Amino acid sequence: MPRIAVHPDLTEAFGFTGAVAGMTAAVQSQIYQADILKFTHAAMAEEFDEHAALMAGLTPERLNHVYEWRMNGIPGAQLWRHRLTGSMGGKTATFEWKASKQPILTPSERQKNPDDPMSQVSDDDIDRLSHRKYFFYWKAPMMEYNMATTIRPVWARALFVPDWGEERGFLITKGPVSKRAGGEMTAGSFTTLWTEWWATRAPAVFQEKIQQIVERDLVRSVEAGARMKKTSTKATIRMQGLTSAIAAREAGMALAEAYLFGRAKSYRAASHYIMESE
Repeated sequence: MPRIAVHPDLTEAFGFTGAVAGMTAAVQSQIYQADILKFTHAAMAEEFDEHAALMAGLTPERLNHVYEWRMNGIPGAQLWRHRLTGSMGGKTATFEWKASKQPILTPSERQKNPDDPMSQVSDDDIDRLSHRKYFFYWKAPMMEYNMATTIRPVWARALFVPDWGEERGFLITKGPVSKRAGGEMTAGSFTTLWTEWWATRAPAVFQEKIQQIVERDLVRSVEAGARMKKTSTKATIRMQGLTSAIAAREAGMALAEAYLFGRAKSYRAASHYIMESE
């Protein structure tokens, strides 16, 4: 499925461009920036998933199509995955759809829903239906965009179609039957949730939870460099005299860079851990 880019440049949106401009050479490196962005995106993606799960519980009729059947709002059952695409000059938070792997609801399960036309079908008629498992692999995007579908009989010679307008609650046809997936409740609901969250909540999440982590690591890197400078000065003054200050400064810078790139590995590992369930 094609990626759907719905959020502007993360680099500028969360202040990385301006913040990085005044930092040391190590912080300015694209490797470190990339790892911060990956870590930030992974953390925000996790926050969005939690928000989506909450909203799915509150309004299941709007968001149950983006989760596996029978698993509405359950972590790990979502039918989208997060992606961070583009070059360092233009990173974009995107998502792409995942295929459903769970069989669709059975006639008996659908019968319990008063909003489903299957609810008016008698128990005797339900019992005569096939118990074969059927799959609607791309239910998430098709119901999200209210896409046209064509249904044909595969394992039988005719289709059983529940219908509010039929006297017995259903009709039998050899098909094919054309209809649109989803409806007014599901159409565009996830896309709306996504765009609103990334436009309004994401910057606040960055400031509240992520910015402090990054800034704390930068402060520690500077402190680590300062400690190395002092130690090197004491150790080298007696041996090298005038050149010790230069050696100390270079050693301090090396330690600061080593610390930063060490933290970069931590960001990379953290983002991988957060996203590994994808």
